[in-house]
Amino acid sequence: MQTGIVNILLEATAERLLQKLLTDVTDESKAGLVRTGKLQDDPTSRKVNILIHPGGEDWPDKLSVDGSGVGKHVENAYTIGGAYGGIFWRRRALIEIQMFYTNESDRDTSRMRSHVVLSRAHHALNTWDVGRETPKDDFGEKAYDLQVVQSWLREGGGEGAFNWRGEIRIEFLTEIEPTEF
Repeated sequence: MQTGIVNILLEATAERLLQKLLTDVTDESKAGLVRTGKLQDDPTSRKVNILIHPGGEDWPDKLSVDGSGVGKHVENAYTIGGAYGGIFWRRRALIEIQMFYTNESDRDTSRMRSHVVLSRAHHALNTWDVGRETPKDDFGEKAYDLQVVQSWLREGGGEGAFNWRGEIRIEFLTEIEPTEF
């Protein structure tokens, strides 16, 4: 079975966040679940759930063309559309964060834990050498870089059941190598 770059990047992101938000963490802000796809079970059985999805309709992949750069992925730094240049894509993904602090009586503690989870996720993504740590797909597409484009957290629930939800929008700069002439 052939593998495309989107699946490679989603699985690699899940592995990276699993290591940095669950395996390496020993405090109360440790993730309980890190996976690709939707949450399939009771969300309150684990305090922190991290779910990785393709960007979808709200955050679709985008072909890089002159003037369409965002953040550090500004095309002028890359050869695009040259006679022998490859095709660059910005492959986009959403990282959904769900935090359920049932039986928590202190809003400040739940807020602090939520922001620690978000900061750990940012650090894990921003220090990841995705170009070195992910393979080329079966169709010749390779990831070179990753950037966090947006993130947010929102408080919900109330006294004794503080819930926080958030999202991190990321994009990978990839290149499809040109065919041989």
